[in-house]
Amino acid sequence: MDAHRKGFGSAVLGALTARDARAARLRLTTAPRARDAVIGLDDAGDFVPLLRLDTASAAGNVMSLSVYHHGQWQPTFERGTPGELAERLAGPLQHLWTIAVAAADFDPDASVQ
Repeated sequence: MDAHRKGFGSAVLGALTARDARAARLRLTTAPRARDAVIGLDDAGDFVPLLRLDTASAAGNVMSLSVYHHGQWQPTFERGTPGELAERLAGPLQHLWTIAVAAADFDPDASVQ
């Protein structure tokens, strides 16, 4: 992953974590396609991809956001700067990552009384 995409992804994660502490569980990784940045989480030792930043425009400092759904990347039709994407991911698009974070943090033994 080149420096622009890694920096962009880190900026999205940083801005998202500033808005929602649950995002601290997310991490950035290289993608199979070097032009993408993938945000996901570690669950039981495995990396689970959740979001992909792709189709970069260095001139405009924007990227497009996709979500991993049913084994493939689906477009969200969201495109923006790191701050704009973080704002949407902390608001109307939070379900794209918070459900996975809650599921990864769920301890079934703790719920049994």
